[in-house]
Amino acid sequence: FAAAVFPRRAFPRAEPGAGLSGAPARAHLWPWELAIDVCNASVEAIGLPAGATWAVPAGKDVGVPKSPPRLESLMRFASLASLVLLAACSTASAPNSIVAPNAVAVPIPAAWQANRSPSPVPDLCALVTCAPKAQSNVRIEGGRIFAGDKALTPQFAAIQSFDVSLERKEVVFSAKRKDNFDIGLVALEGSDVHWVPEDHADETDVQWAPRGNKVSFVVHNAGGELIRSVHIPTASQLSADFPYSIVRQLAWDPAAERYSIVVETPDSSPRAETLRYNGEERKVVRAPAIKLDMALEPFEGGVMLRPSAMRYNERIPLVVWIDARPYAWNDVRASLLRERRIGGIVSSRIPDPAFWMAVRSIPWVDPSQIFLVGAAGDGAVRSIAGDASVATGRYLQQGNTVLVAPADVQSFAARYIADLLKGTTPPNGR
Repeated sequence: FAAAVFPRRAFPRAEPGAGLSGAPARAHLWPWELAIDVCNASVEAIGLPAGATWAVPAGKDVGVPKSPPRLESLMRFASLASLVLLAACSTASAPNSIVAPNAVAVPIPAAWQANRSPSPVPDLCALVTCAPKAQSNVRIEGGRIFAGDKALTPQFAAIQSFDVSLERKEVVFSAKRKDNFDIGLVALEGSDVHWVPEDHADETDVQWAPRGNKVSFVVHNAGGELIRSVHIPTASQLSADFPYSIVRQLAWDPAAERYSIVVETPDSSPRAETLRYNGEERKVVRAPAIKLDMALEPFEGGVMLRPSAMRYNERIPLVVWIDARPYAWNDVRASLLRERRIGGIVSSRIPDPAFWMAVRSIPWVDPSQIFLVGAAGDGAVRSIAGDASVATGRYLQQGNTVLVAPADVQSFAARYIADLLKGTTPPNGR
């Protein structure tokens, strides 16, 4: 910075002695010398081998000479080059992880690596009668929909799904045309694309109902998902809401009066339901394998879980999980919620000060037992985070933060937190 701003100045030494890089002291420092010395100091600070420094040109350490204009231009160029060098040495040498120098990861105890079999996902069409899908030559290629060799749509950023109605001779599809996935229709023989009135949320997994008058699709709202059915001739819409949920499968019955779904929530493993397309007459056709006795409510971009029955003035530990899909079922997370009397928050947002303020205002949370899983905290809470520099099957503790391989975060966190709350000493003594 000094080299770029003050190219014609030399900077006096504050006191005699060794320079920043260990070189002999000089009476004055030229801007490029200052930049190089600072760069070498950065090299030393990050622990590169001795000798990995940048040399100072000889003969440029005396006085403040009066430079001719051409030399001043050269100096200005050299000063800017020094600034680039300083930025390069500070950025290229920066570590790619938050692992401290000389830190050594230790093996994860076997008890903390217990792999749990995932909860079964029902095969929907083995439980209910599903309408058959139309067979056609329609396909997706390069972000466009083709019928044979004929392109039916312009190119989109992505196409998530499509379905064909041979009766109506139309294709319905979910495409990302701006920021979200929207539902469009196009004729099999080619036509302009007509869009179903769009939602601010993504609309995916689209399909025709039998007889070709209705389409249904999943709307991914902030508070969960819903299934919307649109009567194409009249554009009338009906929706069925599934709060705090992820819809994994959807299929119509042959009469086009009901559809069936596989759905999951943070407190319930996948289950199968059937309902009329207006959302009424819901029936569970396959109960979830696991159902937690937890109450759910929204919290800061996700969902909060707590025991359904709380004792007066009871305070319990809280675990905050960071998950891109906060409403999805997670077997490992559920195992911890079943084994220990704790509460949980599952959020897609990295906590900020306002988030922690809201957490600490929850009356049933024990502020001394708060854990964060999936991100490194600020040191005030225990956190378990993924770091690619940590080998699979090992963990590294740095203060209140434990680092593991990204693939190990969820399974490790469940057993690690369970043991901490149980009060046992880790099996390897660390």
